[in-house]
Amino acid sequence: MATLLRARIAELSLAIETQKQILRDLEKSRSDARRDLNATLDPMARLPVEISSDIFARCLPDSPRPHSGQAPMLFLNVCHLWRDIATSASSLWTSIYCESSTDTATLDNWLRRARSLPLHISLPGDTRPDVAIVVNQHAHHLEVLELGFQHLKDLVSPCPSLAKLTVINTVEPPTHRQCMDILHSAPALVECEFISTHWQDALPVEDTYTPEPFTHPVLRHLRLSAGRKAKSTNAAYMLEYLTLPALETLSVSDLDIMDDDFASFLTRSSPPLRSLHLGGLGDDDLVESFRLVPTVTDLSLKFTDTEIDPFLVLQDSVFASDENLLPNLRNLRIRTSFRLHIDHELVISALAARRASPHAQLESFMFLSLHPKPRPDITVALRQLAEESGIHIHIGPTTERNYI
Repeated sequence: MATLLRARIAELSLAIETQKQILRDLEKSRSDARRDLNATLDPMARLPVEISSDIFARCLPDSPRPHSGQAPMLFLNVCHLWRDIATSASSLWTSIYCESSTDTATLDNWLRRARSLPLHISLPGDTRPDVAIVVNQHAHHLEVLELGFQHLKDLVSPCPSLAKLTVINTVEPPTHRQCMDILHSAPALVECEFISTHWQDALPVEDTYTPEPFTHPVLRHLRLSAGRKAKSTNAAYMLEYLTLPALETLSVSDLDIMDDDFASFLTRSSPPLRSLHLGGLGDDDLVESFRLVPTVTDLSLKFTDTEIDPFLVLQDSVFASDENLLPNLRNLRIRTSFRLHIDHELVISALAARRASPHAQLESFMFLSLHPKPRPDITVALRQLAEESGIHIHIGPTTERNYI
């Protein structure tokens, strides 16, 4: 009796498994039919791949992230057709903003889909080190890169195509050695920005890095800043190492090197500088340095010391009469972070004389300070000067508020 029951159970179990397999086959057939129907009705199925890929590309956010609910990852979950289109469209995978939760497998797959196209990668400071290592494996395709200073040590491969670099201090103070290394490894770099409120002291750097000038032949824009902060301690120390013959824009939030060192940098670089922004100015006389960059059209100076005369460029008659002092200057901006006595008569006479000079091209003058509004007679004189000379004059506490 027991034997018969066991045989019966086995027979029923086999029948059940057979029916389950039939059900699975039916479900698969239904799924295939739905896919075929979707493909028949889906406009994407009737478009050339080039057009559907372009449509997908136009759906990308400004900073694509490895998120299943956002393009391009979203396309992978719609249907087989969309997945095939998305994975074959290399242009969808050339840009990525890595989040703290980004895993190496996802990132590697993402970048491999870009194939040999130039990559734009943002690697925040809170990203895991192993993610930075994956980026390093694709360094030869990097074109635009933003990362935290702590990830520089993981970027050891040459970056022959890197054109734009932004490095932000988020955890630890950077060293100039790290920054020089990345400049060495990126010979095509055109635009570079190092953002840090504090750099490691210059003295320890000298002990580990021979201060021999390094020439970067194509770098055109360099910014050494503190982000939203006013100053960046030791930011300008790097200039003692660099020679930049192609430099067009230089912005330093804290010019904490001697004027002789700055003049040496300009002398050996002899750059076609157009825009110069210097902050944290001390008591050094920069007029001689300004003579070394006659191509400058935009000059911005920020003073933080109450004992410093912010009108050093306007002093005496040199500003107006010396044809070698900023002959192409069009826009002059001066900012102070302290209250001071302003010799408005000096400002008026210097601007008038500069405008009257045959070699001058001054178009705008902006002075930002916490100083109270000028006297009515000064305001009238400045307005008259602006009207007669064509110079746009702005004097006030902010860029939005102009007393003139």
